Amino acid sequence: MLDGMSLRFPIRIAVKSELRLVELKQSQELFALVEANRAQLGKYLPWVEPTRSAADVEKFLRGALKQHADNLGFHGCIWHEKRPVGMAGFHPIDWANRNVALGYWIAREAQGKGLVTAAVRALLRVSFRHYELHRVEIQCATGNRKSCAIARRLGFRREGVLRGVQKLGEDYNDTVVYSMLDSEWE
Repeated sequence: MLDGMSLRFPIRIAVKSELRLVELKQSQELFALVEANRAQLGKYLPWVEPTRSAADVEKFLRGALKQHADNLGFHGCIWHEKRPVGMAGFHPIDWANRNVALGYWIAREAQGKGLVTAAVRALLRVSFRHYELHRVEIQCATGNRKSCAIARRLGFRREGVLRGVQKLGEDYNDTVVYSMLDSEWE
């Protein structure tokens, strides 16, 4: 670790908001959140369609906890005013190349409060200080302006577009790739 930062949860991200390591007991609550936001989330995220029960969420959470235990990054639940409103976390870290991709989503009622931006900022700090990674990537569906704006707001560099890389229903979406190197952070 560059500055002695230890990884402790919860991670405060904003006033009345924090990023907490996911827990299996959250599966029902997170499924309810996905279900209530299915139309909005399903426009851009391919995992939404096959997520049909709390058991599906629990399976994801088990994998997320194993990923954390294996030192491959973590998935955090975004809490605001004492309730979960979304998630932000790491796809498995590529230790050989010292890079990672981040993912995130948030419920409609919690949008516009800067929570995802704050959560991604915290993930950047963890990426570069705790894990000492070289590169962090975000991929957003080209039509997801709000998600793309988060990457730009935090200083990520737009690298290009991956055509037809994301299958949603019968269609394929293009995604924009953004990245930040350790030398560009802060």
